[in-house]
Amino acid sequence: MDENKFEPEPEPAPSDQDTLPIEYSTDDQSGSVPNPDQPDPSTLFTESRFSPEAQAAATEPMPAVGDEFDPDIDTTAEFPAPPARYRTQPAPSQPLFELPPPVGGAPDPVGAPSPEPKRASFWDKRAAVIAIAAAAGLVLGVAAGGAIAVGQQNELKAVQGQLAETESARQSAEAKLQDALDEVSTQKEQLSQYQQREDEIAEREASLAEQEAAAQKEAEEKAAAEAAAKKEAEEKAKANTFGSGTMVVGVDIQPGTYRSDASGSSCYWARLSGLSGTFDDIIANGLPDGQAVVTIDPSDKAFDSTRCGTWTRIE
Repeated sequence: MDENKFEPEPEPAPSDQDTLPIEYSTDDQSGSVPNPDQPDPSTLFTESRFSPEAQAAATEPMPAVGDEFDPDIDTTAEFPAPPARYRTQPAPSQPLFELPPPVGGAPDPVGAPSPEPKRASFWDKRAAVIAIAAAAGLVLGVAAGGAIAVGQQNELKAVQGQLAETESARQSAEAKLQDALDEVSTQKEQLSQYQQREDEIAEREASLAEQEAAAQKEAEEKAAAEAAAKKEAEEKAKANTFGSGTMVVGVDIQPGTYRSDASGSSCYWARLSGLSGTFDDIIANGLPDGQAVVTIDPSDKAFDSTRCGTWTRIE
């Protein structure tokens, strides 16, 4: 056999020294089964285990050193923890890989052929894949947590903007309400002034009505007084004046001195002591030329006159 040709040795069966100190649960007799909490490395990068937001956040470039961050973002806020299935396992108490001690307890002499490297067993490869998958899951979890935090900050900003708009709308509504209340107060004051003016006008109208009624009453009373005076004057004039004919003293005329308004010479008058129609009843008589003045005594029975006009009592 050629000494320079490398012949692969058959893979030895795993032993207790080659296996990793990782515990697995056994569900049946077919062999060892990985912990269900640990993701399957064969499907880690082929299945979509994250939300689209997390994947998008994971693919965004990280800000360069020196870039200014948004001052409104709270950098002290804690990112949410990744899901339990993406969390890493605690570090084992024993190393994952263990180098065998040198043969004989001393290093190989100079120029000695190097021993063939020991092939990694199946479990070594599986542990490495699991470790890589766990690290990738941790990185993706942190990135997803950062994306979630940024999303929460954006949502907080949006909510704060909505609150500011709501507060502005509330203040505007309060201002409009106050303006409306002021307008109502002004209108009430104007209405009160109008009502006061109407009351004053009503009082004036009532006063004018009272004055008019009083004036009307006074006028009526004056007219009644004038009518009464006129009637009295007429009655008095009637009692103190008379015309042609025979007048009974005490009934038709009163005793007194009378004067006629006749201007001719055909007047005749006679004082009578009786109403028999004889000459014996004549107390005195006359045929005046013009006006005549006659005194009728209370003892006279009657007075007779013809064509003498109107007799008026003068005393």
